[in-house]
Amino acid sequence: MKKIGPKIMMIHLIFACVSVFLILFISYRTVNSILLEHASSLGTACAEIDAKEIDSWLKEKAAILESVAVQIEDAEFNDEERIQKILKNATKADPSFYSFFIGFENGRLLDANGWIPPADYSSLERPWYREALNANRVIFTSAYIDKKKNARVKAIAMPLHAQGNNAVLAANIPFDTIRKQIKDIRFGETGYGILIDGDGIVLVHPVENNEMKPLEAVRKDLNMQIQENTWKNNKGTTSLRSGGKVELLVHVPIQSNDWKLLLLAPIEEFQGPAKKMFRQLMVVITLLLGLIIVISYLLGKKLSIPPEKALEEVESIAGREYLAAGNGAGLKEDAEKAASNEAYERKEKHIAGTEEVYDIAGQIEEIADHLEKGVRSFKISRDDNGGE
Repeated sequence: MKKIGPKIMMIHLIFACVSVFLILFISYRTVNSILLEHASSLGTACAEIDAKEIDSWLKEKAAILESVAVQIEDAEFNDEERIQKILKNATKADPSFYSFFIGFENGRLLDANGWIPPADYSSLERPWYREALNANRVIFTSAYIDKKKNARVKAIAMPLHAQGNNAVLAANIPFDTIRKQIKDIRFGETGYGILIDGDGIVLVHPVENNEMKPLEAVRKDLNMQIQENTWKNNKGTTSLRSGGKVELLVHVPIQSNDWKLLLLAPIEEFQGPAKKMFRQLMVVITLLLGLIIVISYLLGKKLSIPPEKALEEVESIAGREYLAAGNGAGLKEDAEKAASNEAYERKEKHIAGTEEVYDIAGQIEEIADHLEKGVRSFKISRDDNGGE
């Protein structure tokens, strides 16, 4: 016959295991969700701070350009020597610029360092000239190759209108300077930042060979996310799968132009605390599970008896209870009989007492009759003796 104890222990074990796995699953999912939400919020906050720093840096360069423009507009346009001196002083004052220069509407170029362009050069054909005149404000151009330095640059330019003349004041900012603004960005442990312009061209990337390329050529999956999210929303977070890994993407705009700052980091870097908590929880729950197993084993061992023996014990207990119940009824009956006998005895004693009283009364009555007879005999005897 099978025993009851192992079944009870097995039930306890199954219940304990199911409970443990449920607790672990729910705890891990909850903590992991909280951590990812926190990482998204923290990443967005960090990206916004980095974006504001970049934006402030760009606005600072724009303010410098506007200051130089005011000085030039106060000078005579035909006084090129004075204008060139203003441009040269501005270049020396801020080493983040390659140089300041002016493009005139006749196609001529005046450079701060005295660079003379080739004969076929025309400032009217340069992107910084056309874009600044069309926008009629400070603009940042797309990246291009500076012919003087043969290096990738980003131009900042603005239109000049003075003494009936039109021109464009511009300055080249080398990409090395822009890269320094992005290089120190940290997101997670191994995360990095990418700067792209409004056309989806990568301006700054941790791998320089990826710069000046369309984002689609660098990361097609990332470009799809950018097209779906970045251009539709000002800022936000999303996740994307790449090479078997899931990355957290944070994107925010640069307010002074159409640039976008992207932060990427493996999502597992933000799951570290959840995994640590999961391991600690595993240890605690394993100890609890071991305790449950021991208790179940001891309880099962104690209750490990054949069913027929358990049935005999149950019947024995039931018999004792029955006998106890029968003895109780007998005691009650004996008590009732004893009470009845006592009442009967009292009644008999009362009757006997009454009869005894009657006997005494009869004896007294007899004595009274004897006395009366005696008195009568005495009187008769006296009368017979003549009253002596």
